Amino acid sequence: MGACSSKQGVETLPTPAECRTGDTSTSSHKTSETESVASHLPKPPPSPLAPPAPPTKTRAIIFTDAGADLDDEMALLLAKALIDADQLTLEAVVCTLHPARRRAQLVRGTLDALGLGDVPVVVGSDGGDTDRQQTAPDPSDYAYVPADEDERCKSLESLAFLEGVLTNAAPKSLSIVILASLKDASSLLEHHERLFVDKVQDVTIMGGVKWPVEQYAVPDSAHNNSFDTKASVFFLQAVPGAARAARRCWKGRVLRGARAPRHL
Repeated sequence: MGACSSKQGVETLPTPAECRTGDTSTSSHKTSETESVASHLPKPPPSPLAPPAPPTKTRAIIFTDAGADLDDEMALLLAKALIDADQLTLEAVVCTLHPARRRAQLVRGTLDALGLGDVPVVVGSDGGDTDRQQTAPDPSDYAYVPADEDERCKSLESLAFLEGVLTNAAPKSLSIVILASLKDASSLLEHHERLFVDKVQDVTIMGGVKWPVEQYAVPDSAHNNSFDTKASVFFLQAVPGAARAARRCWKGRVLRGARAPRHL
């Protein structure tokens, strides 16, 4: 006889509906056992063909003395490539060192030429050059650099703009990149210490420190440190982790840049 009912002595095969209703408790029990075993199995390794996870986007403020050497404008070209790769957002570019406004005009023109007209440019301080010995390109010598009367110069911000950048940033979300005198970065830290500590996740400095590094990192004779030695000393001693970062850099024989840890 079949597993299901027969009629008038003739065997009949079970229909799918009859089998589904025939022993639901057994089938449910087996399903739950299977699910329980599967939940304890290790997850399969990711496929080598799967696309890699996108890198975390860096949100940066750059301090530059563009116009003194080509490395600063090369840094802006690199920033453009990182922005195009969706790895970087430039919150502001601060132009420091006398003549700071001339430098800001150069950076404004450079960013506009790169298609980064929405990046704010800040006119910084003299950077410690109180004798006004430093120079910067004259806007009239380059067609892409806005002249004094150019409408684009009206968009140039003051250092007070940076307080708003810090205020609006998420906690531990900003990277500070210093390619110039430390005077303006030091002033930002000194006047907005709580905001700086809360919002900045790391600091990268183009400069050097004296060796051996003891309790505090002490600036060496690097050009960027020399413009305002007092500001350089303050900044390196005030930024938590600078001494440890310098020691690690020395062990790797890369002492020209000191990167503070993410837990500022």
